[in-house]
Amino acid sequence: MKNNLGFMQGRLVKSEKKDAIQYFPEKNWPKELKIAKKINLKIIEWTINRENLKNNPFYNGKLTKLKKIIKDYKIQIPSITNDYFMQEPFFKKCNLKNKNQILDNLKKIIKNGNKIGVKFHIFPLVDNSSITSLAEEKVLINEIKKLTKFLGKNSNILFEIDYKPEKVIRFIKKFSTKKIGINYDTGNSAALN
Repeated sequence: MKNNLGFMQGRLVKSEKKDAIQYFPEKNWPKELKIAKKINLKIIEWTINRENLKNNPFYNGKLTKLKKIIKDYKIQIPSITNDYFMQEPFFKKCNLKNKNQILDNLKKIIKNGNKIGVKFHIFPLVDNSSITSLAEEKVLINEIKKLTKFLGKNSNILFEIDYKPEKVIRFIKKFSTKKIGINYDTGNSAALN
């Protein structure tokens, strides 16, 4: 039987950020992948955070070491959780002056993800990045439509969103592309009822 078990990055090594269970382990990511190999985990969902963005291979493009490790350890990275997107939501009024820089960073992450074969770029629309107005939704939709041009042939953007089901359907239909979908986080959904 093929092993399809995976894990969320930052769960197999001690967190470098206090009280964070989902965090890019800047100093220990190679060690974490080594541990994954030892316990026969073959899939990782990579995490990208604002605090150490510049040291993340998916941002800085230093993919040689990452490619070698995932090849040697036979680990796949089918998805990236862009917590950076949640930490700096470009569509919020407080971030509009930095919108272009944030979008450039997201393009860079998507392009580097294409080089590794990432299929799913998860953009959380919860907590700090929860959509709170139609104006925010409009900015978000317009810019995400532009970002889809940078997706690889088999890659997509998935939203983790806190809308009610009917509103989720209306939201997704506004994109009119199969490159956009939903990531259903059962843990967060249960926690938020």
